Amino acid sequence: MTDGDAREGLVDPRRPVPARAWVRAAAQAEGWSPAVVDDLLLLLSEVLAAELAGSGGRVGPRPVRLLDGGAGLEIQVGGWVGGGDRLGMAAAAVTTVRLEAPGDGWVRLTADGGGPAPA
Repeated sequence: MTDGDAREGLVDPRRPVPARAWVRAAAQAEGWSPAVVDDLLLLLSEVLAAELAGSGGRVGPRPVRLLDGGAGLEIQVGGWVGGGDRLGMAAAAVTTVRLEAPGDGWVRLTADGGGPAPA
């Protein structure tokens, strides 16, 4: 990806494995460190688990975007309803990724460090 590029797809919170594999492959292909990729995947899993818990298990596929904005790598999950204590604890446990839910229906996972070396 070049700066500003986006990859988009759908993720079913009940079946997160394909989305996790897609994010892992894209982030690794861009040269992001394994620690950052693992933290992104941890928080993505927690976001999807929070969605399932908040919906009583009746949640449909959610849009997901992977963006490389030059300053960092960002995953956005749409249709966001709410998190919970578990999601907050997971966000506090990682040091390479920020979790933000600005109230626009998207949750954002942003990695600022551990990215590819400048060309």
